[in-house]
Amino acid sequence: MPRDSGLSTDEVEAAQTAPFVFFATVRSPGGSNVEALDREEEPSAVVRVDEVVAAPHALGDITGRDVTVRLVGPRLRRSQRLLFMASGLIYGNELGVSEVARVAPGRQASRLREEILEQRLRRHDNELRTRLSLAEIVLYGRIESIQPYVPESEAAAIPPIGEAAPSWRIADLLVWRALKGRPADAPRLLFLYPRTQKWSEMPLFVQGQEGIWLLHSPASGDTGASTFRPPAVTNSFQAPDELDFHAPGSIPRIQILLQMLGTQRSR
Repeated sequence: MPRDSGLSTDEVEAAQTAPFVFFATVRSPGGSNVEALDREEEPSAVVRVDEVVAAPHALGDITGRDVTVRLVGPRLRRSQRLLFMASGLIYGNELGVSEVARVAPGRQASRLREEILEQRLRRHDNELRTRLSLAEIVLYGRIESIQPYVPESEAAAIPPIGEAAPSWRIADLLVWRALKGRPADAPRLLFLYPRTQKWSEMPLFVQGQEGIWLLHSPASGDTGASTFRPPAVTNSFQAPDELDFHAPGSIPRIQILLQMLGTQRSR
């Protein structure tokens, strides 16, 4: 049924968390262009993506692509236009996703799009607030230099099969502004390099990079890769989460979130 109202509670949760959110038109009800999803016991449909609200960056722009959706709701009709919220299933020459929720946008598609983006932004801010509360130091600055960490003795670290063994890099940070905490000396940032499939979301950094870092003490246990313990480096920190680095333009938003955290603590 077309709807002109806001999202339900379940749809709000799906809008906040689903990796894929897109408007699409049904091309083949009950069809599939992904062999692994071509099963009678698992209803599916091929849809043409009309507009992407959210999707993993690694896939590029999927607008205009035919995507197979494994369905959990009622079967679809050809030419139906729907908003799908879905999780990823198969990435390759063709894309297969698993439906989490669907909405018939009706005439309120633009308002629905805005509401979903607001919900995703709200969740992002909540997750960022958590990272800010955990960070020992939040600073705006630049990476002056990067050098590999050379251990005194080779550690017996077994890499995942088919992957290169990651090693540690040390980035020396020039602090332009401390947004939280007071770094006594120039902090040093430890990070794993190269990025592996197992830790594909861990940030990598380059010399000359400018931005905002949320720095965490290695002693906090928040290393992002427990198999590889960080080396003991004087005045070192880590930024293992994708939310631990932000472009300079994010300073106003981060300052507001830090002020909100300070207000909460003072109550």
